[in-house]
Amino acid sequence: MTAQLSIHTTDRELLERISASDELAFRALFDRYSGRLLAFTARLAVSQEMAEDIVQDTFLKIWLRRDTLHSIDEFAAYLFRIAQNAVISGFRRKAREVQLAARSVPEELTGRTTDEELHIKWVKTVISNAVDQLPTQQKKVWQLRRDEGRRIQEIAAAMDLSENTVKQHLRAAKNNIRQMLEREFPQEFGILLFLLGLLH
Repeated sequence: MTAQLSIHTTDRELLERISASDELAFRALFDRYSGRLLAFTARLAVSQEMAEDIVQDTFLKIWLRRDTLHSIDEFAAYLFRIAQNAVISGFRRKAREVQLAARSVPEELTGRTTDEELHIKWVKTVISNAVDQLPTQQKKVWQLRRDEGRRIQEIAAAMDLSENTVKQHLRAAKNNIRQMLEREFPQEFGILLFLLGLLH
């Protein structure tokens, strides 16, 4: 019988369970560290949105690396190092984009991209494509809510819709995005829903 999780469950125990693909242990680890990690990245990143993206990407990397987690002794240091490297990579990527725009240098010559980074990039592409394919009103409601952080009442007023209609559009949009994620990433579907706030 699987031992129950509690606030006293050690990082080592969580990592061992995550190594066996235990999603509840992963969520517990996320809850334990995500707040501190966001505060850390927010001090380094140029925007709150960038900081939130880095936290999301960092935990997705943790899940993708789950087979090796049992060998990590100082998890907190490991986690924050991944996030710090992601901030540095973000700045380098921005610099490369400026360089590419100015000099038309082939992107494949500007640096190596790991399989892990390609996977995360593909996740973001799938989500972006899913949003682009939403019906017009669903897409607008989704963007106002998720991208701009508008309240339901504000969206309803801006689009001249009832609040119930806005909620219906949000539910429909979420279901459409969930379906595309499930088709593309069946192995990590539950983790992606958790990290992207699409569970409910």
